[in-house]
Amino acid sequence: MENQYASHTAFNNPQGQQNQTQPSPASPEVQSASLKPEHTCTETETHIERSSAGSRWLYKPLRLKYLLTFVAIDIILLVVVISLTVISSKNQGFVSIPSQNISTTTTLAANDRSIDFSFSFEIGVLWTSLPSFVFSFFAAYWGWIAAAVSDRQPFIDLRKPGGADARQTVLLDYRFVPIFWRWVAAFKRSHAAVGSTVLLTLSLTYLMQPLSARLFAPQSVLLPGDVPVSFAAEFEENRIGANMDWRPIMSAVSATKLYNGGRIAWTDDQYAYRPFQAGAGAVDANARVAANTTAYAAYLNCEVIPDYKMGLNRRDSLSGTVTVAGTDRGCDFKQDFAVISSQEIYFKTTTQLQCSADAYYSRLVFTAGTFSSSAQYLLANMSVISCATGYHVQPGVLTVSGAPATDGTGTTTIHSFQPTSEPDMERPALWRIFEDGIFSTTAWSQGAEWTTTDFGSLILYHAQKRSPGGFLDPDILKSSISDMFTSVYMTAVAVNGMRPTPGAASFSGSVVTPTTRLFVVPWVAYVVAVFLVLALGFAVFILVHAQTNHCILAEEPRGLLSLAGLLEDSSLAGAARRARMQDGFKGQTRKMGKKMPEVKNRKWVALRDENDTRWIISSVDREADRKTSGGA
Repeated sequence: MENQYASHTAFNNPQGQQNQTQPSPASPEVQSASLKPEHTCTETETHIERSSAGSRWLYKPLRLKYLLTFVAIDIILLVVVISLTVISSKNQGFVSIPSQNISTTTTLAANDRSIDFSFSFEIGVLWTSLPSFVFSFFAAYWGWIAAAVSDRQPFIDLRKPGGADARQTVLLDYRFVPIFWRWVAAFKRSHAAVGSTVLLTLSLTYLMQPLSARLFAPQSVLLPGDVPVSFAAEFEENRIGANMDWRPIMSAVSATKLYNGGRIAWTDDQYAYRPFQAGAGAVDANARVAANTTAYAAYLNCEVIPDYKMGLNRRDSLSGTVTVAGTDRGCDFKQDFAVISSQEIYFKTTTQLQCSADAYYSRLVFTAGTFSSSAQYLLANMSVISCATGYHVQPGVLTVSGAPATDGTGTTTIHSFQPTSEPDMERPALWRIFEDGIFSTTAWSQGAEWTTTDFGSLILYHAQKRSPGGFLDPDILKSSISDMFTSVYMTAVAVNGMRPTPGAASFSGSVVTPTTRLFVVPWVAYVVAVFLVLALGFAVFILVHAQTNHCILAEEPRGLLSLAGLLEDSSLAGAARRARMQDGFKGQTRKMGKKMPEVKNRKWVALRDENDTRWIISSVDREADRKTSGGA
């Protein structure tokens, strides 16, 4: 065959009758009359290349400014995500959040009555919906670009030298291929640009965008800072002396240790602390203030005495005076107390203040037993416990919340105490008065099973709370004795030993404020960053692809008029007319055309007319095209 246009003319006029001087407007021969009569494939390719410079129309999203805008948005989002991730990891989040609920109530007057309208807004919606909205917009922008790439592809293939199959050109419209498998159809047709952009669209829309709602998450943290603090009181040893009222102290210990009441301010299970407070308005009420202070404590080192001597001075067979004597670590002690059948439980408490320094100065001695008329000394289940006393003053850093943020009268919560040096083990000046006075008060209760000092009752009730059936066990008693002594001493220090010092000089402390901060969820940020990098790379690829792969369009094929302009003088119009003339035609031109050999078995190409003003879509016979290519 002489050239591809001769093949096209022969196909459209099977009778071989050509009238180039007076062609019929309705006949397909119009196309051959309008084309240059003699072109080889090589000449056609040269003609296309020569004409391409004047026809570089692009879909709007593929134009340089829109692609560069997408690139700019992508880079901005990438920088923001990476920056916030770094800031979040280094600064315990990147922003502080107020209360997560904002509520307001509006009152309206209507018909002599008020109507309340309540509005509540959960601020958490912002850090879930805002990223989702931003990345939804980003995915939609890319979808706009990807749709243009898909729509443009058949018109690119029409411009290829030698054309392309009908399934890639005149029978293809990606707009009507569902997006979920559009990428499969594209890769089957070797349309890599279409397939890759559609895959990225699906990834951005159905992976990145939902994940972005979890990009930020609130978390409570402690933010450190400095704050001026001053002591609210100071410890005076002489305030724990003979004039101290013991009953309020015993009552306070009873409420705290026996009935689970709140702790005395500025005490914990071991220490009484010198109180301090932050500068007025310097910290939030929930802030944790840490400052150097002093802790005061007393403790007992108790031993169960296995070897002791007993004596009994009987009055009659059911009463008498019992004597208990023994030695504990170099300190002698002795107790005398009456026993009688009307009392079942005995718990004798005494103080020995005449021990040597080597024997730790003093002892608190406790003897427990139950009345038994058959026992030699009228007492059974005997246990003798002797306790050496000790005191220490411990400097350290105390972290508290509550009262330090106010005037010091509020509730104080002790969080931690960190010793900073070795404790001072020297005994307080009035330690003898304290140890003797701790047994100075006695309460009698008609329903009580025993008669002992107030301190002894605290010990027995505490032991009974710990072990109701075996509270007279020596180990249970020993532990309760130690706990109660420590509690009584630190309560006495906190209640009586501290003298208020208003206007005291301030010093530097630290504050950690519980704050809700917004964090970047790292793994979500990494996934989002990967998608943004991929989108950036694809945007650059599409930018190059759009500039180097031209199509035949000079405008967007919008509406029937634009489509009619594309089909003017084309052999495709004749094929459509013949499809409508086929038997069984039911108005489905494309469906019928897919079955016609002149459509499906031919390649389709767009060629410039002889005036080089427009493109005309023409069919090329595969066999003729192969022969022409071989002859060239």
